[in-house]
Amino acid sequence: MVFPDGRVRGPVWAVLLGLSGLGAAVTAAALAVMPGPLVLYPALDNPSPAPESWAGPLVGLAGAR
Repeated sequence: MVFPDGRVRGPVWAVLLGLSGLGAAVTAAALAVMPGPLVLYPALDNPSPAPESWAGPLVGLAGAR
């Protein structure tokens, strides 16, 4: 998406780059607050789960479950 000099190839690629960054941030936030076992360590429960009332839509948006 980005030339070696740091410029984005065009406006469409700039939008795709922004959307991919946003998607990565939403997924990371959803995995951080998802109640239940950790993704990489299923034997351990998440030490800081968020309340289901607001974590549920975030996890659903990211498709983490």
